[in-house]
Amino acid sequence: MYAYKIPKFAPMPNSQSVITYGNARFTILTSRLIRIEYDPEGLFDDRPSQVFWYRDQPIPQYKVKKSSNEIMIETNDLILNYKLGESFSQASLSILMKKENINWRYGDANNTNLKGTIRTLDQSNGAEKLDDGLIALSGWSLYDDSKSLVFNSDGWLEHRDKPKQYQDLYFFGYGHDYLSCVKDFQKVSGEVPLIPRWALGNWWSRYWAYSQSELLALMDSFNEHDIPPICLCCRHGLAHHQDR
Repeated sequence: MYAYKIPKFAPMPNSQSVITYGNARFTILTSRLIRIEYDPEGLFDDRPSQVFWYRDQPIPQYKVKKSSNEIMIETNDLILNYKLGESFSQASLSILMKKENINWRYGDANNTNLKGTIRTLDQSNGAEKLDDGLIALSGWSLYDDSKSLVFNSDGWLEHRDKPKQYQDLYFFGYGHDYLSCVKDFQKVSGEVPLIPRWALGNWWSRYWAYSQSELLALMDSFNEHDIPPICLCCRHGLAHHQDR
């Protein structure tokens, strides 16, 4: 019987990277990546989400200035301004990207986002709508993690059970340094492992039962064209059966 193994998470950020004022919380993950949260109940969620598993990152250099009604959080690359006690809006939350001199305000449309991907092309016929990705010609992107599921203590996914006004956002202010943006995203989400060598062979799938003669002819054709054969029973490389 298969035993579920809980993934190794590190979702709790260093407390020195976290700034909390009332119902708003800001976590400085890198000099150019900030987690921005608003919870009307003031109960913030540090469980790993489907996307963000590793918030325990080295503490970036930053400073905080507070006035009677506003705070300013400045890293080497960003300046965040927030009006205390207010929900997030164009007037209450903004981030300046210092090197690029780009000022983002909450709610800004990102019309130059270069988009992400789509999980499957099943049932597709023509163009498909893509979600926003990390890379944009505007130099910034915002990932909304508010509705992602989170892992409980048993390692199973569940809903957050948060009020409608709850927001969990990640601001990426990397300008056109796209490579660093992707690298830092992998730091907090986890690196993508290399695919196994057998997966680099031919992937073959025809949805009907093969006769013996058809299978033999297909393998002969693969050999003739010097194509590494693939297992038709499970689409693995034939070499994987040797490990069983």
